[in-house]
Amino acid sequence: MTMKPRILTMPMLAGAILMGGAAAPADAAASKPAAQQTPAAVSATYVCPMHPDVISDKPGRCPECKMHLKKIEAPTAAYVCPMHPEVKSDKPGRCPECKMHLKKAK
Repeated sequence: MTMKPRILTMPMLAGAILMGGAAAPADAAASKPAAQQTPAAVSATYVCPMHPDVISDKPGRCPECKMHLKKIEAPTAAYVCPMHPEVKSDKPGRCPECKMHLKKAK
């Protein structure tokens, strides 16, 4: 069994996280199983601390590392960015990415 050096895999993982799946098709969330969809796509409340792509709506263990899934609280954001819906805040302000004013969430 050949193991990849962590030196190469960690920067690649960080780059993939920073890219945010920019190359993924628009319907990629629909093609993923429920355990691998983003929190916005599923009303999930449990996430693996080591593998944030492992999401569940009930407690259990991560299938990859066997750690207990941690409960996450649903964000109660009152303001969101019109251009970047992932940017949320509980108070008015500006989006850190595009500097637009945050709008009240519906």
